[in-house]
Amino acid sequence: RPLGGIDPDYIQSVQAAWLTGGTYDGLLAFRHVNGAAGSTVVPDLATTIPAPADGGRTYVFQLRSGITWSTGQPLTVNDVRRGLQRAIATGFTLLGQQIVGASNCTPKKCDISGITVDAGAGTVTIHLRNADASFLQQLAIYAPVLPADTPLSELKDKAIPGTGPYQVSQYEPGKLVVLTRNLHFHE
Repeated sequence: RPLGGIDPDYIQSVQAAWLTGGTYDGLLAFRHVNGAAGSTVVPDLATTIPAPADGGRTYVFQLRSGITWSTGQPLTVNDVRRGLQRAIATGFTLLGQQIVGASNCTPKKCDISGITVDAGAGTVTIHLRNADASFLQQLAIYAPVLPADTPLSELKDKAIPGTGPYQVSQYEPGKLVVLTRNLHFHE
């Protein structure tokens, strides 16, 4: 069955979701275990799951240090912001309804006032419109972090660098996907 593409924000099949799960990380993820414990949200590129502030409307995520892309370039807070913008621009997630200033985000233009970054501190702050119990799960499911220079629109024939244990090293739409180890990955 054809994948329908390998862009992690524009997944069109279960197979593509499986494929991108090993190549891209988010601030948060689900624990990689069987059973009910596998539905537990855990930190991934963030150091911890922050306690919400401001009545449950503000989250400050500290980015783990030493993470690099499959290209060897270091991960930055601007990459996290782009991953969030791109996930929201697709319209496939509730994040656009949850985050302040995200409702007009599209694949043509996306500037979200509710996402701020501090490169010096290595933090990403997200302001929600209202406290929302599903926010952390939405981040874990729908918000892969991607390089800051990734276009907002879908990339159909090009692999995007990732931070996960694998990278797409060859892709021929409808024919072939080759995964290889990401030599820059460290657990």
